[in-house]
Amino acid sequence: MLAAFLSALTFQAGYNASLVSVGATLLGVAGGCAGSFMFLRKRTLVSDAVAHATLPGVCIAFMVMVALGGDGRNLPGLLLGSAATAGLGLLTVDWITRRTRLSEDAAIGAVLSVFFGLGVVLLTVIQTLSRGK
Repeated sequence: MLAAFLSALTFQAGYNASLVSVGATLLGVAGGCAGSFMFLRKRTLVSDAVAHATLPGVCIAFMVMVALGGDGRNLPGLLLGSAATAGLGLLTVDWITRRTRLSEDAAIGAVLSVFFGLGVVLLTVIQTLSRGK
């Protein structure tokens, strides 16, 4: 077990194991840096809302790419869609806290649940498409 772990860390276990090792390392570093920053600023719930707000963007980007005749599994397109709805989610939280009497936590919770619910509905729609299976 230890030998397999060491061979994966030294990139001798093959391409897939090396790719997973590098990806997990980069994800851990990025998540640790961003998570520490958000924790120190007491904004950890915002990162959760942003993460859930990306789901409808991925779904919409997939459906747009399929409608334009593509495969729908284009990584830059999916990332662009997720970034757009994540930004929209942040702007929505900011707008709700500035324009209403709701606290920031309530606005974040509302945005998190609405965007994630919309994403689940869009996933259901995608499953009915011939390309979504």
